[in-house]
Amino acid sequence: MGVRVTPDLPQFMDGALLIPRFDRRVGSTGEIRLGVESVYSISGVVDSTRESLAHHQVLIELQKCCTNFSEEALEYFRRDILNLALGNRDNHGRNTAILKDTDGSIRLAPVFDFGPSYLDARAIVRVIHWDAERGGSMDWGEVLANLETRFADVDREPPNLVQITEELRRLGNELTALPQIMCDCGVDESIIEARRDDIDKLVRTLSTVAAP
Repeated sequence: MGVRVTPDLPQFMDGALLIPRFDRRVGSTGEIRLGVESVYSISGVVDSTRESLAHHQVLIELQKCCTNFSEEALEYFRRDILNLALGNRDNHGRNTAILKDTDGSIRLAPVFDFGPSYLDARAIVRVIHWDAERGGSMDWGEVLANLETRFADVDREPPNLVQITEELRRLGNELTALPQIMCDCGVDESIIEARRDDIDKLVRTLSTVAAP
């Protein structure tokens, strides 16, 4: 679906998909360890039980540190769309990070800790929300308008909202194939059916979103 993942395929072991480490490389000069910092860390959140984050705050912090913020903003939206589509509610600030590479570039690390957490018996809920989020449903036009306002509030240039709008529409069209992709990848039929309504809702709302 276009999100950034590790170059090597995950390994299936003991009922879990294990993602190869992306924070180190082994070359002719030995091991190189890359810097990794969580979203909580770049946002200055010390105690996540007492402090909360919103998506616009994360994007503002990403703008401050990422080398190519335009691309990272698109990547951030892609990931949250898939969170909503596939029931990955476990979106706290330790499950997203930035990666600091040897060339000085800083960008979002590949996706990790991604799964259908709606199935978890602990009843995990989303903890990072959009301003226009109401029970997991969004008016994406309102999301973008609020984002523009939030950036203006801190005297920062917002991401390219026309570009984001085009990406949201593209994702809306591509999500129509997601149930079949899940089937082709061996996802349990019960999960595919459980996610179908939310996927259909996202297809309807994303395909018609307009830039503010």
